[in-house]
Parts: sequence; structure tokens; C-alpha cells
Amino acid sequence: MLLIHTAIPYLPIGCSGRIVNISNITATIGLLYSTAYMGSEAALESMARVWARELAERATVNVVSVGCTKDTGLYECMPREMAYIVAPPLSNTPMSTVRSRIDWEETAKYLRGKSAYKDEAVAVVSMTCSAESA
Repeated sequence: MLLIHTAIPYLPIGCSGRIVNISNITATIGLLYSTAYMGSEAALESMARVWARELAERATVNVVSVGCTKDTGLYECMPREMAYIVAPPLSNTPMSTVRSRIDWEETAKYLRGKSAYKDEAVAVVSMTCSAESA
């Protein structure tokens, strides 16, 4: 919140600015034993909706909500009893089918789909920052 507030005077005039916040799916599903973390993620998503309206003349504001990322450790720290909550949105996500010998197949056992990778999240952020996404 303080970073966005500090950046406002430096945003360009004319809607060409981009602000991309990074959150994760757990803000939506409510991961066990993580009240403060989930609360901060949900607050970030709510604030981004307000900033999108308040800063509309200067910037596009988005949130990229990342799922269980294999190469960041998020999947490993998720309690296995939470898989039943994460699995439905993942199973409805395009391209979430586990690719044999490419993806970490352990995720299929619990989540019924492949975990995400950092590079995939980076690609979404890059696309969101492009002029075409305005």
C-alpha cells in the first residue's frame, strides 16, 4: 500500500502506467494455519480493485494470482488436507493436465492437475504489462 502511494506521483498521464500485484490462490480458498498471510493477500486483492478505479486515468492495475508453484516451494508447504479445496479451481484451469515426464507428477495425486512454474507467472505478468493488454 505504501509503495503504491509513493509511486502515484511518478505514474504517467494517459493510462499507460502498469501496476501488477502478485497474490496467490490461497487468498481465495483460505489455507489452514495462515490467517495473517491469507488476510494480507485478500487485502492486496481488494486494494487493487480500488486502485484500478482510483488510478484509471494513469495506470492499469491488476493482480496476478498464482496457484501452487512447484519451483517456489508453495506446493510443498501446503497442508495435504487442503488439496480438496485447491483441486476444483485447478481442475477447471486451462492447460492444467499433468504432462508425463515433464511436470512433477506428485501434484496430480493431490491436486488433479499440474502445478504452476515461475516462468508461467512471469509470462502472465509480462503480458499484463504490454501495451496490447491495456
